[in-house]
Amino acid sequence: MITPTLAPDAADSSLTGMAGHEEEAARPLTAETLAQEYRRVDRLIAAVLIVFSFLLASFPIRNSDIWLQLRTGQMIAQGEFPWGQDPFTYTSSAGWWHTAWLWDLTVYGIYSLLGGAGLVLLRGLLLVAATWLLLQMRQPNGSLLAAVGCLGLAVLAMGQRLLMQSDIASFVLLAVTLYCLWHPPVTTDRPRLKRLLGLTQNRLWVFLPPVFWLWANVDYWFFLGPAAVALALIGDIVHDSLGNRFREDAWRPAERKSLAAVLGLGLVACVLNPNHVHVFQLPTDLASPAMSLLQGQPGLERLGASPFDWNTYLQSGADTPWYQPKGLSLSEWAYYPLVALGLLSFVLNWNRGSWSRFLVWLGFFALSAWTYR
Repeated sequence: MITPTLAPDAADSSLTGMAGHEEEAARPLTAETLAQEYRRVDRLIAAVLIVFSFLLASFPIRNSDIWLQLRTGQMIAQGEFPWGQDPFTYTSSAGWWHTAWLWDLTVYGIYSLLGGAGLVLLRGLLLVAATWLLLQMRQPNGSLLAAVGCLGLAVLAMGQRLLMQSDIASFVLLAVTLYCLWHPPVTTDRPRLKRLLGLTQNRLWVFLPPVFWLWANVDYWFFLGPAAVALALIGDIVHDSLGNRFREDAWRPAERKSLAAVLGLGLVACVLNPNHVHVFQLPTDLASPAMSLLQGQPGLERLGASPFDWNTYLQSGADTPWYQPKGLSLSEWAYYPLVALGLLSFVLNWNRGSWSRFLVWLGFFALSAWTYR
């Protein structure tokens, strides 16, 4: 009978490994080691959310208006685009103030270089960027699991609007705006950056006017940025009138003046585009006569309807698929717990909450309640 044996070096390494595992198992569980394990789990959870965001946006481009975007971008790149006119409509002489011109130009450039796969990759990376920025806004000592859960619901609810359209850029730029708005004061040793941040009380607000300028050139929803800043300012003024007894990190009067100046400068930056003052117009989703006509067509009643219009939005019947209870997809159902959790967070943190954050949340909730689209 042949008995297997180990070489001396292999036996020594095996014994050393077993001894290491026994030593690690015998090591007492301290607060430091527990914190390390928590951080490791937190990184894993955050990675899962990021991967989920990318995969949710990684599907073929099916919206037919992608060809309109590509043709518009091509005309702009070749200097053939008639600014202020609609080159695709011959039955109307009304002006067309195309706000998303820079988005169309970017889409055309990426498609020319990388094809359709490049556009899908762009969409996935933009959603990942928005998710990562919003994840950085959680409380430093707060639960990452709660933040990931709420962000997961938000990303899932956005699944209805992840078409290859300029709306995707608004998701990212809104996340950038909120990140800059509520980021704590920054200290740096770089002289140029220090002088730049000193213009806005060491806040990241100095970057908001360029963000608004870029936003006003890529999507019609750019007004959400200045609106969020205005609501945050109003909320902080309300806090000041209440004696700041609810929140310790309320903005100082000098900071509020600085933010108000940034808001005014940001609105000026919005008109630095080919459309000038005509850039201030409501998005097609809110003001288009065609949208009203489409809503009256059979099968399109839910287009632009409020998610709380139960008679229109919720459907029931034998023809409703099992995976769409009441006629709603999983993405649409995610909206309701997201709203409930958002309201619950302010209720539970009322004593140390923020009126500025609440007004911003309330404004966006009101917009979503008016029209889900």
